Amino acid sequence: MRVTYPDFYDVFLVTNPAHEPSVWPSLMVSLILSGIDYCSLSAPHGRYCRYESTITAQFYGHTHYDELEVFYDDDDVTRPISIAYVGPSVTTYPDLNPGYRVYLVEKGAGEGVHRVVDHETWIMDLDVANSPRNAGSDPHWYRLYSARQAYEMRSLLPVDWDNLVYRMVEDQELFDTFYRNYWKNSPKREACDAECKKRLLCDLKSGRSNDRKQTCAVVHERVEAQERSQWRSWLYSGLTLTYVWVRRKLGFA
Repeated sequence: MRVTYPDFYDVFLVTNPAHEPSVWPSLMVSLILSGIDYCSLSAPHGRYCRYESTITAQFYGHTHYDELEVFYDDDDVTRPISIAYVGPSVTTYPDLNPGYRVYLVEKGAGEGVHRVVDHETWIMDLDVANSPRNAGSDPHWYRLYSARQAYEMRSLLPVDWDNLVYRMVEDQELFDTFYRNYWKNSPKREACDAECKKRLLCDLKSGRSNDRKQTCAVVHERVEAQERSQWRSWLYSGLTLTYVWVRRKLGFA
């Protein structure tokens, strides 16, 4: 049966005539995520707000990368309400290792809510698989990372993913880990400068593409402030070394 998005969400998420959110939790699966600015095939965002307690997670593909998107409240864009997991692809486009994701889902005691408590990404190293010494051998898949372990997360609730984005602004090593996983550990991944970092972190906060200006403002400000601080530190170090060199040349050292 083919239905429109509003009909689909009301039919599957509402079970009583009063049109109140169902008590049965839902894990939503789709292809194209709504944060992509060139795609308009997304469910109305208001329904994610309306069914916040019902939709415990969303699962997407399409981008081929290993990533996620956080959704925010319509009335308070600082409050995360839902998480969309964007799984990696087995296909290698563009310049990626094949990968897939395994989700650990638990049912909460007494509440009947199924929640994602961790996920793992497994990949195959194409360079190793295609090397002459492995000709004729079965491909070797290995675990690239566990989300909770790699990102040191207490849980995988929307608020925890939102916190991770801000932690990555300040912690470059943590961001580098995410960026490596985003590319599925591809040796062909591009270097990521400040503009790249702002774009990628903004993508993580853009469950709805037309909210980017609001949801990304703080991230942009913090990355830019960090970049200015790094430039000042570099300039100060350069001037200090130049001063020391001049003093030695003049015999003052």
